[in-house]
Amino acid sequence: MPAPALAVASLAPIQSAISRYKGCRCVKEYKDTTNDDRDDFDPLVFTTTYNASITIYTFRVGWKYFYADEAVEAAIAWDDPTTGAWSLLDALDRAYTAGKGFNLLLTSGADTPAWVKAYVPASEKDNFDVPGPRQPPCVLLPVPWSATYRTYWHAFIDLVAARVGNHPALDAVGVSGATANSMEPNLPHNEADACVVGAPMDATIRWIQLGYTSTKNVQAWHDDVVKFRRAFPHKHISHALHPALGIGPNGEQAVSYKSSVRQEIIDEYMDLVPGRFALQTSGLKGDDGGAEGYDIVGEYDGRAYTGFQFATSCARNPTKMGDPLDPVNAAYLTIQKGLAADAKYLEIYQKDWLDAGVGITSPVVGKTFLQVFADAYPAATFPTAGAGGTTASNALGVVAKPAPPALT
Repeated sequence: MPAPALAVASLAPIQSAISRYKGCRCVKEYKDTTNDDRDDFDPLVFTTTYNASITIYTFRVGWKYFYADEAVEAAIAWDDPTTGAWSLLDALDRAYTAGKGFNLLLTSGADTPAWVKAYVPASEKDNFDVPGPRQPPCVLLPVPWSATYRTYWHAFIDLVAARVGNHPALDAVGVSGATANSMEPNLPHNEADACVVGAPMDATIRWIQLGYTSTKNVQAWHDDVVKFRRAFPHKHISHALHPALGIGPNGEQAVSYKSSVRQEIIDEYMDLVPGRFALQTSGLKGDDGGAEGYDIVGEYDGRAYTGFQFATSCARNPTKMGDPLDPVNAAYLTIQKGLAADAKYLEIYQKDWLDAGVGITSPVVGKTFLQVFADAYPAATFPTAGAGGTTASNALGVVAKPAPPALT
């Protein structure tokens, strides 16, 4: 079985006294070839006109954008400034210079490079319709417990940690691996999500045929949390809630497993990264009960660093966010929903920060986007400002790119 050569990462002591700061975050939408404005951070969000109330930038990017080819890494994803697109180090340095923090979310699963998927045995992968708007139909997905897939994934995490793990702007990393394309334990689960030749198939049945059990799934999450804990020993380790598959330890089906297995995964984080566990749920809106897992996030207030991510941009879809006629009020309503659960942070999409600069005033709350965001956390503690004119990566002497995983 081909596998990358792994460098053994030592387990540094877990620090409980990690700097934490309340506040609003700017989250970059996932790269989506059908929406050019979602691909990258806009330079404006790093300027004082827009970022006065931003504490952290959340950067989401898929594994395949770093190593699209087995032999050649995609330089653009690391630090190539010549293409006009964003790179990881570029965004980290801009956050540092602006005096802000950085939350790194690396996605795997469907975002696994094609060449890695090719090494995964046929019995350990299949085609599924993956949740989310940015994936094409019938994506080849490795099973979460595949040893080949996990070996390559963990080797990549080591490379990222070696490259940016000590960057002073980096505050948190989200755990992925045993999932489809996010930080959530979200695997294809709908009746027609399995792309079987001839006709769609119930994804849950297909997972059972592939050998899925809740025991394998929870163990995969355990291993991923351990890997991220070791690779990033002084960072927040974050998780996003989602129901698990309704499959038990012996491959039996029951709806109750969706919540009980979700809880088992949370327990893994609580055991493995106490004192630096960040728990959030996505999908926060102002016009309903909050989001899937809203009450669970509230229950962990005081035990974990809790927060929410907006369901979408209020400027892009105010109807979904709570007020079809007033996007600023939609943002206000959504923020109030998060604060009601004592959220320590709220992730707000970049488009809302950019529209904030337009200065539109809500006729309902009498405020602009920027005023609504500033009022959310008036006493937020901000990171220390970076050294103006010097990039953090240069100051650290981080110049060499990691080599692609070596095959044996």
